[in-house]
Amino acid sequence: TIVFVNTLGTIISIYILLCFWWYANSRYVETRFLLTLVSGLLMIAYVDHSTDPRAEYAFSLVCCLMSLIFLASPLSQIGNVIRLQDASVLLPSVALLAFFNNVLWSVYGHIHNDAFMLFPNAIGAALCALQLGLIAYYGRAAANLPLSTTSKPSPEYKDGVEDVPMAEITV
Repeated sequence: TIVFVNTLGTIISIYILLCFWWYANSRYVETRFLLTLVSGLLMIAYVDHSTDPRAEYAFSLVCCLMSLIFLASPLSQIGNVIRLQDASVLLPSVALLAFFNNVLWSVYGHIHNDAFMLFPNAIGAALCALQLGLIAYYGRAAANLPLSTTSKPSPEYKDGVEDVPMAEITV
């Protein structure tokens, strides 16, 4: 059963990554993607060869955090979705697959009493449900327009990311 679940999860993850790569088309994104991949491989190699039991725990925490960042990343556009009342920047197929994937892993984590499986995946399912709710509420109007009638992005957008001056960013 675990082999089937992991195989299905890998296929879904590959699909999500390919969607991301396809729609991002930016050198900046490709560089960050490559750095993340290399960092992940180095961390896996460290944990695999480490004899310290804390290494596996730290790796589990990093994996949980990265999973949540990955699932929450489309919500960086939530301001634009609400302002434009259009959820075209959110991909329904990715949100739906990620939602079911997280629900299934949450159930697995609950059955096996594994906090590293249960909590991040339950939060991830909630984040995906929020994306699906935004898609259902606002729709995908711009995604349904023919290519010839879609407008060009406004000048403050670069590679699909709004260029915000540093003075406007508050913490």
